[in-house]
Amino acid sequence: MIAPALFDDIEARLDSLIAEARLRQRRQLNVRRIGPDEVAGALAGIRRELRVWRDRAAPDAPRAPVMERRP
Repeated sequence: MIAPALFDDIEARLDSLIAEARLRQRRQLNVRRIGPDEVAGALAGIRRELRVWRDRAAPDAPRAPVMERRP
């Protein structure tokens, strides 16, 4: 079983990667075939799946506060 704290660490790293991808999108538009927006979307999907796995692994474990996200 994976410790709930590990899920929180992974989620925090994903949040950081998503923010970085969005920042790069603002700086450079259409630089590559797969742009930062697609990367941010994919990472957000991984984050959602991670939460599902975390909740299944330890439904009663305390959770770290969720960072405020931009729409």
